[in-house]
Amino acid sequence: MKKKLLCMGLAVMMVFSLIACGEKKEDGGNKETQGTQGKQEESDKASDQKEGNSADSIVTPAGEFPIVKEDVTITLGVVNNGNVVDFKTNYFTNWLKEKTGVSMEFQEIPSAEVAEKVQLAFASDDFPDAYCGIGRANGTVFSTTNIIKYGTEGSEQVVPLNDYIETYGTEIKALFEQYESDGLREMMTSADGNIYYMPGFGPSYINRSPNKIWLNQSWLDKLNLEVPETTEEFQKVLEAFATQDPNGNGKADEIPFVGTSENASYSGYDGIISAFCTNNTQYHRLINNNGTVEFAPVSDEWRQAMCYMNDLCSAGLFSPLTFTQDTTSLKQILNDENDICGAVTTLGIGLLGVTAGSEALERYRAIPPLAGPDGYRTSVLTIPTPSAGGVITSACKHPEVVFRLFDFMLSFEASTISRYGEEGVNWEKPEEGTPNFYGGNATIRVLDNCFSVSSNQMWQNFNPFVNNVHNDGQEWDGTLNGEYLNSLGAIESMKYEPTDTIPILIFDTTEVDEANETMIYLDDYVKETIAKFITGEYDPYSDADWEKYLKEYNALGLESFLKLAQAAYDRMNQ
Repeated sequence: MKKKLLCMGLAVMMVFSLIACGEKKEDGGNKETQGTQGKQEESDKASDQKEGNSADSIVTPAGEFPIVKEDVTITLGVVNNGNVVDFKTNYFTNWLKEKTGVSMEFQEIPSAEVAEKVQLAFASDDFPDAYCGIGRANGTVFSTTNIIKYGTEGSEQVVPLNDYIETYGTEIKALFEQYESDGLREMMTSADGNIYYMPGFGPSYINRSPNKIWLNQSWLDKLNLEVPETTEEFQKVLEAFATQDPNGNGKADEIPFVGTSENASYSGYDGIISAFCTNNTQYHRLINNNGTVEFAPVSDEWRQAMCYMNDLCSAGLFSPLTFTQDTTSLKQILNDENDICGAVTTLGIGLLGVTAGSEALERYRAIPPLAGPDGYRTSVLTIPTPSAGGVITSACKHPEVVFRLFDFMLSFEASTISRYGEEGVNWEKPEEGTPNFYGGNATIRVLDNCFSVSSNQMWQNFNPFVNNVHNDGQEWDGTLNGEYLNSLGAIESMKYEPTDTIPILIFDTTEVDEANETMIYLDDYVKETIAKFITGEYDPYSDADWEKYLKEYNALGLESFLKLAQAAYDRMNQ
């Protein structure tokens, strides 16, 4: 598998080399002179835009609509995943044209071929004015780290947006301000100091805590047990689940605690590790120790977590099925008519097939994160990260027009239509005072959900968008459903969010290949050794086994990787 990944990485590097080394087509004359003249024109143009609208600019000032003074047609590369019937006649397309005055033509890219098609387009210098939604289809092509390869001197195939943000940005500036504490601007800033894309951004309270612990509340009630607060109390609850026949069928068929390693959210163990140390599943288990980047799996606290999980597994309280079964099998266990499961971890209970109207929905409730033996208590935190919702290329004659269009797409109105479709048909604004799942006022009532079906109402968020209000502001009708149960769990988890996680690091072009390769090896080894420690193949109580485990990280390049990670962290926080 590692060899396969390495070969894939080398193939991508070859494409990037073609991009970097390939010469742009010229009509003739001295290339060096033409290149200098072109750069000077671009510099003069950027200078004019930074000062505000020049007299001959076709774009209107920030905040004014329509956004152009004359007819403009732009070409967008868009992702076609089958659920958007026709971009040309789409309701969202026509609505954007009416609001902004910008006409759009489309180059459709099949979602399964996004990486290949985009890389080949850049290798041949043959691309549209801008790309929409590439980051939603494939997170790596235009990631903050990778996109710099298309924007640095010698390539300059994507347009840096810093000046446009300063001059024309309204929605993007508001977004940066709202998510300043999460470091949104820093997450979008490449190592050269430039921002090269407008975001697709879907934060929600529920998604911040992917490993909520769900207990069988009906078993707790039958056995007269309180919701556990600590890992010690949790172990006693599991022991009762295993020995006191909580499903009442006279059989020892209960599975106290189980998961699947196929999906990190359902692993079981990740929700427990966070009672011993910060468990940054979002970004390679890295943590920020007062400005120093550290790797949690080599810490003493990680070892304590492995010992605890080993104890659960050896006592029959945590099922080794976790490391062999897939998500489908886990769903079957949770929804078994004989009520055989005591505990799982998941972001949302509906993701495991526990849906409205099912008997299983009455069983499970999320509990607050557990406190470990030293009192440490955190949730597994996933800080929302942006994807490349919109990228402007060097082929664009009017980048300021496209930027203003992308900025408008980040508005509540545009993002709602991009996600939900036509107001009054697919959604409506609820009456004032209508509750949402979190005790606030609802911002949207869904009438006809067209998001996951073939539709001509919206772009399914394959564009710059912000869905923070929508995700957390949907109307709650007062019924017991999975979304409501998820919100209760999220509210509790947010009380215990760690402050030392690292959501992302931005590597420069000299660092990225080594960093990416090492991160793959580290992630694989962490996952492999968790299984071995928990099931007893490695003994976490053995000093010899632990030392052997630590030495393997040296062989995988951990020390060198941490130096790269520290350099990237320092750049982002200077």
